[in-house]
Amino acid sequence: MNTGNLLPAALLGVLSLLATCSSAGPADEPRTPAEPEFDGTSLTRALIVADATGRNVLIEYSSESCPFSRKMTERALSDPKVKAALADVVYVRVRKGENSEAFEARWGERKTPTFLVLSPSGAEASSLVTGSVRTKDFARFVVWAKTAKGAEPALKTGGS
Repeated sequence: MNTGNLLPAALLGVLSLLATCSSAGPADEPRTPAEPEFDGTSLTRALIVADATGRNVLIEYSSESCPFSRKMTERALSDPKVKAALADVVYVRVRKGENSEAFEARWGERKTPTFLVLSPSGAEASSLVTGSVRTKDFARFVVWAKTAKGAEPALKTGGS
């Protein structure tokens, strides 16, 4: 029996076990906001993808200087349930004053943050000016945005 190979294999097994046991759990992991599929400069491409895939579009129109936009990014858009629900829509982030020309040409300048839901054909299904919405309510809104059928969920502003 060749014992020369056992020590490195045993050491790797112990290190793997230690890494698994000491890794941060879901509550300890830093929460990062959801990444959009497209930004405001590629709004036309986002609409083409939505039409081809049959997915609704969720456009986030926000501003780096808006405290409500920052709060939505830090809390709601970083929530695992919201991030999972965003996978079912074509998610577009438009930053006011940075990449918002195409958005504003079509829908005008709006308060921030605004979340706009479009059908796959590009027809407006809903417009939500959030201010700051509770994360669980926003998660319900994003799930609703997947189909945009039935009544929009009631949303409470403020809170987290």
